[in-house]
Amino acid sequence: MPIRPTRRTTTAVPALVMLACAAAACTSTDATEPPPEEPSGGAEASAIAQLPNRPDELPVDELDPCLLFTEDALRSLSITRKPQPGTADGLRNCALHQDKDPMYDLLVTAYPDAGVESWISGRMARPGAAQARPAEISGFPAVQITTEGRSAGECEVAVGVADGQSLHVRFSAFQPDAEQPKACEIAEQAAATALAALREKG
Repeated sequence: MPIRPTRRTTTAVPALVMLACAAAACTSTDATEPPPEEPSGGAEASAIAQLPNRPDELPVDELDPCLLFTEDALRSLSITRKPQPGTADGLRNCALHQDKDPMYDLLVTAYPDAGVESWISGRMARPGAAQARPAEISGFPAVQITTEGRSAGECEVAVGVADGQSLHVRFSAFQPDAEQPKACEIAEQAAATALAALREKG
């Protein structure tokens, strides 16, 4: 004689199915969410779009940056030592020293193979470690670069002087814990001085 299922058996089956589905995190196909979108680099593209057009082409292929700073220019930057030309990674630079309080260095480097955009999105950019903000110096496109974890006594600026070329200025205080609210202002002043000299040279 066949055994009929009891009322308890028929009601328990749906309950077991529901418990199993909950344990397995069941979802219907209609409720499937789309995968997260990949980063598009929109912030970098927006920053580059904010850069002004370059008013002139001032190539720096064979430039010695120290030649851009006359004695009057050095005095205006409070530089107390003779500019020191040098090279690093095959790039010409010029070290400017202020050895009176507040002591600081300015390092000016010519980049004949890196345009200003590359400091925002390109081989010169440091995503996650530094932030490059669009700026303008003497009408030229520029970026102000601040690095994560650095003191207020450090600042960098890069100016787009020609197509695919830039001039980079780094300000570094000898006493990084001392208040240096004008770090970026001095770096930009040095960059403006260099630009003026470049334009005079043609």
